[in-house]
Amino acid sequence: MRRFLQFPERPLASTEGECGMRFAEKVVIVTGGARGMGASHARGLAAEGARVAICDVLDDEGETLSGELARAQYWHLDVTSEESWQSASWASQTASATSRASGGCGA
Repeated sequence: MRRFLQFPERPLASTEGECGMRFAEKVVIVTGGARGMGASHARGLAAEGARVAICDVLDDEGETLSGELARAQYWHLDVTSEESWQSASWASQTASATSRASGGCGA
């Protein structure tokens, strides 16, 4: 018999219609965040209170998405390039955050 983890059911938003804030005061870096699953995660995390760093090589899509989200900013980042990581200007900005999380979605 398989055993599955059981998580308590809890709504993403309160009954008063306010957004949940499970990621309030956190910075989340989403690689591959300009479209597809990455964009979906960026939207959900922003809705939950996170400050989202959308990182991708698709500049137009990333800029458009960051313009749609109040708590997000786009940075060009090629995750396969060490030079791209070293020159990322956003690293110093996210380093000062008290809490961080990261996630990646890419091809």
